[in-house]
Formats: sequence, structure tokens, C-alpha cells
Amino acid sequence: MTSTTPVFIGGTNGSGTRLYAKLLELNGIYQGSEKNYAYEPTHILKYTKHYIPWLMRTAKEPVYSINNLPEQLQSEMKQWITECAELIQHQKPSTYQHWGWKHPRNIFLLPFFLDLFPNFFFIHIIRDGRDMAFANNTVDATTCYQYLQSNKKKFKLNLRSVFKNNQLTPSQLIKFWEIVNCSIAEWYTTNMPSSNYIVSKYEDLCDNPESEIKKILNLIHVNIKEPNLHHLNNSILLSKSTGRWKNSSKEEQQDILKNGIRGLNMF
Repeated sequence: MTSTTPVFIGGTNGSGTRLYAKLLELNGIYQGSEKNYAYEPTHILKYTKHYIPWLMRTAKEPVYSINNLPEQLQSEMKQWITECAELIQHQKPSTYQHWGWKHPRNIFLLPFFLDLFPNFFFIHIIRDGRDMAFANNTVDATTCYQYLQSNKKKFKLNLRSVFKNNQLTPSQLIKFWEIVNCSIAEWYTTNMPSSNYIVSKYEDLCDNPESEIKKILNLIHVNIKEPNLHHLNNSILLSKSTGRWKNSSKEEQQDILKNGIRGLNMF
């Protein structure tokens, strides 16, 4: 593999990772030649669909020690991540300074990224947890919450395991948001240089896109392409779903604040 440092973009489903991926690829971070509507390299999807549930079922937490995983899972995970990385690097035109990929499920792969690419950058996308409590895209939360519940002492889960209408409740969704995002931030403080971990809030990007993207590019040492940035402030708007939590009942609002207070304070 080449020596260029990979850049991975991740966040819980619905955080705005697609917008970041598009903007960053415009400014020097190559993410593969074939991507789906969500701007994710198509060859990665078949692997994450199979391995992430297996990984979460086994690890029972968002970040974990690779050595505690079954040898078969370790081996197969490293193999597919390496294959995907080699393909993207092979495709990368010389005009791009970095390579990597966007996928919300990158948030569950950080220990493997560290093992395979020790100097990687991770762009952690955070969206207001109160809005995330009412997210429409709950694939990962629905898949993984049940496995986190089996570790409920660690995560202080007191919520019912029974889903409402086969879906997670807003209180469960914000708890999932809190567990995942806080776990990642805490893992980085002991495992990675702070300069390689970049937190960006979706709302900040929409409020001042040129400034936020420029901040990220400076942190990952990418030469800024000014013409690609100047038009951003007039072309990016907040999602219409921003602030949707305000439409919920007072009781529901109090419930999500109670269950997400640690994450809301951290971010």
C-alpha cells in the first residue's frame, strides 16, 4: 500500500456524513470510483452489512480490543479492510493528496483502522443528539442496540429492551447516540494523538461551511483549493429536519434530555 495517510469519515446514521464526504472529495480526499447514492464506496457495503452485526454481537461495545475477538473475525475483518483500502489506493488519481472512505459504520472500525493504519485521521461527525432521537435512518441503532444492552451495566442502560412497534423509542435512540459518540471520544484520548481525531458538528458546517471545511483540511494537512470553498456559504443549508425534537411533547423532551445528558454535555 502507498504511504499516504488515510482519512475516514464516520458518525451515527443521519449525522450528515454524506455532505462531508462530497465536500472533502472536492478538496483532495479520494474516496473510490464507484459510490452509491449515500456516497459510500459500493465494494465496502457488502462487507459492512455482514461483518458489523457480527462484530457488535461479539464485542458488545462500539470500541473494543481486537485481541479479545475470535481469531476468525479478526482475520476476516483485517482482510476485507485491507482489500478495500488497496483498491481505493489503486484507483486514486495522482491529483488527490489523501484517500479514504465515508461510511457511518466506520465508527465501529476504529481499533482495526489503528491496527492497519496507525497514523490515520478520523473525522467524527456529530449532529445534535436531540434531533437524532427522532431520526428516520435507524439501521445501525436498531441492529446494534440489542447487543449493547447485553452490556447494560457498563452503559447504564435502564431502558426497556422491547421496541415500540418494532422500532427504538426516541429515548433509546439518543442513548445509542450517546453511547457510541462518547465511547469513541474517550477511546481516542488513550489510543490516538489528538491531532488525528477531528470532531465536526453538522450544524457548524451548515452555519459556516467554508470555515468548517477549511478547519478540517488544515488539520489533515491538505492544500486548500480556494475556488472549491468560496461558493459553499451560499450553497449549503441546514436540513429541514433540524430542530425536529422541538415538535415532540414536553414529556418526551424531558425523557431524551435525561437519557442523553452526558453526550449532549460532551458535544
